[in-house]
Amino acid sequence: MFRQILLSSLGLLLICPLGSEPAAARTMRINCESQSGRTTRCPVNARWAQVRLTRTRSAAPCEGNWDFQNGNIVVRNGCRGEFEVRIDDHDGNFGGGWDGNVYEEFRLPNIGRFVVDRRSYYDSGRIREFDAIVNGSRERWWANCRGGELGSGSRRIRSSREIDRVVDFVCEDRG
Repeated sequence: MFRQILLSSLGLLLICPLGSEPAAARTMRINCESQSGRTTRCPVNARWAQVRLTRTRSAAPCEGNWDFQNGNIVVRNGCRGEFEVRIDDHDGNFGGGWDGNVYEEFRLPNIGRFVVDRRSYYDSGRIREFDAIVNGSRERWWANCRGGELGSGSRRIRSSREIDRVVDFVCEDRG
């Protein structure tokens, strides 16, 4: 068992592995703290990981004040939390999450690796918004469930068999 501790003026990072996992996956706990309301990045040393907040350690709420971006847990607005991180050593194919698989992965032409975060759905009429991790970066996307379109911001992605699979999955998923 190992421990790695990193102290900085902005935050504290404590990494220690948890119980037994399959050989391909590692699970650890990370404490990440926003000091004086500033944004703090706590490295996870993995671009693909399942991250969940397990405990808020501050008076400031962590809900909506943390994210996982480019291999870092990012906390802001005074959030201090304990996070459980599951890292897969085999290219991010988790095969399941804590409450079922929270990610669904697709390979899209001209886009690449496209991972839908099933916890991030927001329905607005015929449009369903969601977070996707696109080649390692978290982005906000939308699917037009009546028109069969997929896009991000004002950008619309031309329909193809793979795009239609994503739209069908997102629109029919009860996450």
